[in-house]
Amino acid sequence: MSGIAAAASAPTVNPPPPPDPLFLNFNWAGPTPYNGAGASGTTSGFGNYFAHLTGGGSPPLVEGFTITYNPSGKLYLFAAGSNLGVGWSGMAINESQGITVQYTVTDNVGDSVTKSDSAVIKRVS
Repeated sequence: MSGIAAAASAPTVNPPPPPDPLFLNFNWAGPTPYNGAGASGTTSGFGNYFAHLTGGGSPPLVEGFTITYNPSGKLYLFAAGSNLGVGWSGMAINESQGITVQYTVTDNVGDSVTKSDSAVIKRVS
């Protein structure tokens, strides 16, 4: 068999498929406004949080968040499982405060997706 015939009959190896596109779902999963009790409290235990889901891209994925709006400083975020809960302190009865969170995921090749959502906390008692 000639070298040309051997090369022609050699199996071809397909490159691996490209990764699925990087995606991010990010949203406030509770009511707006969220009616809170007490001058201080959290949405913990009520199923109200900023939820996120990421996937695709080239691992490893790097995820992070930034608070982009919280003018009073009375609201804060805390880990609620794999999500972000909202806490408050120093709120008067019938006071409402808003918070906006920006969530970003970046993959190993530098592709990035960013999404934002907001929540409002109102102290009702």
